[in-house]
Amino acid sequence: MRRLYICGEIDSDNYQIFSEGLAELEAESDEGVLVELNSEGGTAFDGLAFADRIRISPCPITIRVMGQAASAAVIILASGDKRAMAENSWVFVHEDSLSEVSGSISQIEKQGREGRRFETQWSDLLAKLTTSSSTTWDKLHKAETYLNPNECLELGLIDEIV
Repeated sequence: MRRLYICGEIDSDNYQIFSEGLAELEAESDEGVLVELNSEGGTAFDGLAFADRIRISPCPITIRVMGQAASAAVIILASGDKRAMAENSWVFVHEDSLSEVSGSISQIEKQGREGRRFETQWSDLLAKLTTSSSTTWDKLHKAETYLNPNECLELGLIDEIV
């Protein structure tokens, strides 16, 4: 099976590298692609870009976590046609933070509403891609939760432990 790697920060530079690599493989054939994922996360919007790119690929894509999939990397994991984790890997989910909150009270309230709207989108997408509800994902995010492979299997985030 052909391979690509997503390692380190989930950002626009890594997105470009990944997307160009996937485009090259797609041009060769529609054979499956194994993506090995080991990431501490990064920006949520870049995570969504990876997820959308994976989901629109004509190639079947298997995502396999080796080490960790944290924060924005979790949505990448969930987006694979097949999803797996090595037995000693971990997933970490948490709520997004509004690190640059400033301005008038009205502006701060607006930033909070927009942040909550984004969190809802994120949990709804995870619910669509797994067997767990958006309410379950909301609770896990708010609790800042580490998940082992067995817990990920129960949530329907992965299909197998390797």
